[in-house]
Amino acid sequence: MALGCLTDLNRGGVDNDNLEKLLSNLNNGSQLKSLHISTIKYASSHSLASSCKHKPVDDGEQSNRSIVNVRGSLSASLLSLGHLSSLSIDYEHLSDDLVRHLSSSSANRLTSLSINVNELDSAINVNNNLTPHIRDETWQLARVNNSSLRVKVNFLMTESTLANNFRYILNSTMPLETLRMYFCKALNPAMLQYLSDNYADTLKSLCVVDSIQSDALRYHVVSSRQDTDPDPLILLCWKCRHLTELVLVGYEILEINLIAIAKLRSNLKLFYVPMDCIIDLTYGKFKDDEFIEDEDGEDTLIDYGSCSHQIIDKVCKILKIPSWHPLEKDELPMCVYDRSISLEEAFLDTLIGDQNVNSSSLS
Repeated sequence: MALGCLTDLNRGGVDNDNLEKLLSNLNNGSQLKSLHISTIKYASSHSLASSCKHKPVDDGEQSNRSIVNVRGSLSASLLSLGHLSSLSIDYEHLSDDLVRHLSSSSANRLTSLSINVNELDSAINVNNNLTPHIRDETWQLARVNNSSLRVKVNFLMTESTLANNFRYILNSTMPLETLRMYFCKALNPAMLQYLSDNYADTLKSLCVVDSIQSDALRYHVVSSRQDTDPDPLILLCWKCRHLTELVLVGYEILEINLIAIAKLRSNLKLFYVPMDCIIDLTYGKFKDDEFIEDEDGEDTLIDYGSCSHQIIDKVCKILKIPSWHPLEKDELPMCVYDRSISLEEAFLDTLIGDQNVNSSSLS
């Protein structure tokens, strides 16, 4: 049973009371194996230009208590669905007891858990100690009891706090298979390092989509030519040997790194990068407003939006995908360029596809 990624279970249409009644009815002798009740909040206003206007005002402690009550009641209803093998749910509705139960040795084991994170501020409100944070030991127990359990996490427009607080959701012991971040502006070296360190044995798909501006975002900043720190995305590709899908939209990526990624993960089945985000660096020095190329120069020119045919041909041969190429503007969701277009264009089909059959990470 799938509710189709409703805008919000808490606002109109299907409220929590109705959902609890539905789950209660299903509990009576139910053989339900697949249940999808995750939501996309504020979908009607999901555009970069208007989304901030429609987010609710934080009601403080009362709001957080409401979230805890909702989480507890829905989790209680789900506990008696003993045959679930696939579940999609919002993080705010997930509880420690639910994860423990659904992955226990006595239950018909859950194999697919998909989690939507819409409101990170509420989910990690540690000041009031009312967070639905699943404990590390609970995920560890889940992995021991159920080695087939795999988790997908979808961060949806959690821009304000994700970059520094991703650990509250991404427990180090979570069996994370798929991570998607849509319009979060959160990819950074610390996050990539964390993914490499903790999910080398489980991560198969990484999809990061942000808007494409005149200057792309940077997940890694090289301070100088003498900077010897490895590119954290290259390091992730080296360590996460099961990675078969990589989507990076809205972030600078060096042209030469396309070959490095392909060589490290020649098993990639899907590798999406926009042409507009590919960069090439030319070293030299400025003299009288003129740039003079010099391999030992301390100045750098950044050339955006070009990728040589030689690079493209090499990636095609390494991945054994003859048609591989950097994506042009007309091959991408227009919302990554146009702030007025609904952002769900970039992710709705993918999230709904999770509820049916396997789908790619970018519409």
